[in-house]
Amino acid sequence: MPLMTLTTDGAHRGALATEAASDPSTTPSIRSQLRSAIARVHRAPEHRYPTDEQRDRSLQRLRAIVEPWLPLAKSCLDQAAGSPSDHARWKDLMAGVQPLVTPADLPPALPVLSDSVLRLLRALREVEACGPGVTVIADHVRTAIRDGVFLPGTKLPVGRIAADLGYSRPCARAEFAFQDLRAEKLLAFCGSIWWIIEPADQVAQVAGMIRAFIQVGVYPPDGPLPRTIELARQLVTAPTNISRARAILHEEGTLVSRAGSRPKTPPVPPFPVAVPLDLDALTARLRSLALDDADLRPHVIEETCARARNWWRTRTSPPPAALEHAYGYLIAAVLHLLQLTPDTEEAHTRLRRTAVLALDPDDVTSSPLWRTACIAVVVGELVDRSPV
Repeated sequence: MPLMTLTTDGAHRGALATEAASDPSTTPSIRSQLRSAIARVHRAPEHRYPTDEQRDRSLQRLRAIVEPWLPLAKSCLDQAAGSPSDHARWKDLMAGVQPLVTPADLPPALPVLSDSVLRLLRALREVEACGPGVTVIADHVRTAIRDGVFLPGTKLPVGRIAADLGYSRPCARAEFAFQDLRAEKLLAFCGSIWWIIEPADQVAQVAGMIRAFIQVGVYPPDGPLPRTIELARQLVTAPTNISRARAILHEEGTLVSRAGSRPKTPPVPPFPVAVPLDLDALTARLRSLALDDADLRPHVIEETCARARNWWRTRTSPPPAALEHAYGYLIAAVLHLLQLTPDTEEAHTRLRRTAVLALDPDDVTSSPLWRTACIAVVVGELVDRSPV
């Protein structure tokens, strides 16, 4: 992906040449000139109670420092048009030094003007550093979310973005790109971390998954649901999410309960219940999703389960190929372990749970990371009960 490097226009180059040595071959780089300008602001004498003459000299000194850089700042403002947050930043920076360009009757205090000049010069120095622009970063993240590289409900991998775009570490421009994406409802900022927004909240998805389990007979009509802690373990979520999801299902009539007893599925749920697929048909459909020639040795199974759960626990987007491999591998592990398990109703229930998680017939969740972690739980249960 191309990197953005701002260049100066002819007027600005002329201003820089005026400041530089007379021999063009010795003209320092723009960044070095910006460092020099920043140092000159810092070296300017400060007067606690300046006289009018001292104040005028200080204003002239600040004006002489900042004026050569205004064409470049205007160029930055124009180039930031594609980013609302970056454009607002440059407007604010230029407004801060405007009293030096168009003197007012009552200009701001000298420390305020000095700080405004420093902010503008530092922003220009950061722009002149190599690296992608704000719109390039925003486009990259937007595309990665759309293509499933960065998954809903996970932390934004800032380090990966930097590596993808070819710069060594995150830069200030990334923050403005993220603010633009937050305005588009693609990102959220919480707990000092940027997150990929999940289209539906976790409670709604948990309720949808329980509803899907009821529809395919994992939880049969007129039967009790597992206890809260057990459901939370199966769906790799907090018990509070289970309680809130059950409240949603109870209100819509999907669950019924009496005081002191566990919620139950009603004899006739408020939605069509599909005739459960034949177990052989379910197995055939799952086999089409399973990884071929999977290494199903016990330690490999356990490592893959731990990796899938950890991705979800830490809300980390793995590389798409790694997630796809784990997904297919865990389905293969379920089918393998079911062959070693006695043909019981418990084994049939686990097969149906895996089918709902793998096939997601009603598009219950947009999070393949969550479904993969839930399948890892099924594998863990089978490992615990496997005779080998």
